[in-house]
Amino acid sequence: MEKEVTKKHSNKSLLTILLAIPILLGVILYISYCSVTPNYQWIYDNKIVNEKETTDDKYYTIGDSHDCFSSNIKKDGDVYKTSSDSKELFKVDLSKLNSFNNDYNKLIVDFSFSASIDSGKAVYTSSPKLDFVVDDSVLKTVSFSTENFASYSIRELPISNTKELVINIKTYGTASDSAIPTLNFKDLKIKVLGA
Repeated sequence: MEKEVTKKHSNKSLLTILLAIPILLGVILYISYCSVTPNYQWIYDNKIVNEKETTDDKYYTIGDSHDCFSSNIKKDGDVYKTSSDSKELFKVDLSKLNSFNNDYNKLIVDFSFSASIDSGKAVYTSSPKLDFVVDDSVLKTVSFSTENFASYSIRELPISNTKELVINIKTYGTASDSAIPTLNFKDLKIKVLGA
């Protein structure tokens, strides 16, 4: 009887240890991952942005005093509009943006904007696409989806030790009558995060 109780107790202990090993490994891996992943904070000119305050003035935009974000297409009121010969739409001097936030070793940007397609009543079988190119490497491609203004956000583009971000038209899309749409942009802004 005593041997049976001891055997049951040792089987329970072994089972408890076997069940605890995956949990322990999971905790170790999670802690390792968290310590390796940088803790990015929203910054503006080397200062942390308090997100509870009004923050509209903590984005880098076209025409601001930093002069690192420019447009190669025409402005009509508060909207930037393409023409059929536009390929390069916007350009960001990332080395200048880096210099404004040089207290941080790692920098990423979130690029946000609103955009719409003016199709001129043409029927499109494929939609326009934009390429986000950092130092001649395409990092993201965005597909347009609507003729009404919609919000787009390209998150976590790494910019440390880079020179230039260019937003190009990859394709204007395909229309049944070969029409080229006008693309409209507004509210373009760059949020910088540093670690």
